[in-house]
Amino acid sequence: KASELIAGNGINGINESGNWITPFCQHESNPEVMFIGYQNLWRTTNLQQYSPSWTRISMNNGTGSIKVVENSPADGNIFYYVTSGGSLVRSDNRMETSPNYADSRDLLPGSGKVTDVEAHPFDADIVYITRNTQVYKSINKGLNWENISGNLPNINLNDLAYYNRNSVEGLYVATNIGV
Repeated sequence: KASELIAGNGINGINESGNWITPFCQHESNPEVMFIGYQNLWRTTNLQQYSPSWTRISMNNGTGSIKVVENSPADGNIFYYVTSGGSLVRSDNRMETSPNYADSRDLLPGSGKVTDVEAHPFDADIVYITRNTQVYKSINKGLNWENISGNLPNINLNDLAYYNRNSVEGLYVATNIGV
């Protein structure tokens, strides 16, 4: 895999492993910055160099490896990640040398593992998650949640994508049987 050549265990400063499918994302507005989730969250600020250097910017507190990462397109400081242990973690200052993190595991609605996070493209306070067979929306960065599943079938939900057209708010939801 190409990602293992620049960000694998033992490569360019990373000294840990993660999930089989390692989540990563590039900064929304700075092509030199990328984040990758192993046991901890790692950041590079020189991605386009031959050998980018990676810095660990989180400390795993026993919540499992990182399985989902998400930038906020509306605010470059806001970042979310989901762990295999069931935590939804948010940082409001992810570009700082030592970012702060808030684990909202106790605030999550419903039951089961969070399978995806999608930040709203224009409103930094809005975030969506899939959890088990439900889709939830928060208008305050994950402090409170509303079930917006509507008439979706009662099957596992896997991924979200925001429909970014005009003023229409919409989501595509990937399930075990289709979108």
